[in-house]
Amino acid sequence: ENYYLARLTADDYEDFNSAYYKIVYSIYDKKLELYGIEEKLMVMAWKNGIRSKNDYIKDIENPSREMYFFKTGSKTIGFVELVYHKGKCDIVEFFVFERYQGYGSIMWKQTLKKIEERKPSRIELYSPYEGSQIFWRKMGFSPFYMGDIKCYRMLL
Repeated sequence: ENYYLARLTADDYEDFNSAYYKIVYSIYDKKLELYGIEEKLMVMAWKNGIRSKNDYIKDIENPSREMYFFKTGSKTIGFVELVYHKGKCDIVEFFVFERYQGYGSIMWKQTLKKIEERKPSRIELYSPYEGSQIFWRKMGFSPFYMGDIKCYRMLL
């Protein structure tokens, strides 16, 4: 199949909101309990992710921020948000809607190509789930601590 990253534009606000609600909903288990994430971190992520249309457009136009849908044909199967600063790239969101299908690995390879175009010295992210921590280690990331929060880093 043909998989690709499509950079979000101002016209994608409604699709972005729909995707973001899927992401946030996924952090709850079937009993609507958090998957072992500190609630304060989840609330912070929720508040940072829900954007008014004006905030969304500011983010889209910000040269240090990139947002992409991961697609096959017209079907959106993932979302990634990147922020560049001080010679590094932070992966703010990296989410595949249909898990355990191999899409994450394909999406990561395409995302890494986009990141390498900007030539940062490292990539960092916060990954609260055990399954995603395993994924990021397989992709070549190493754990490090930011204060008492375990994060992941890849040097380029």
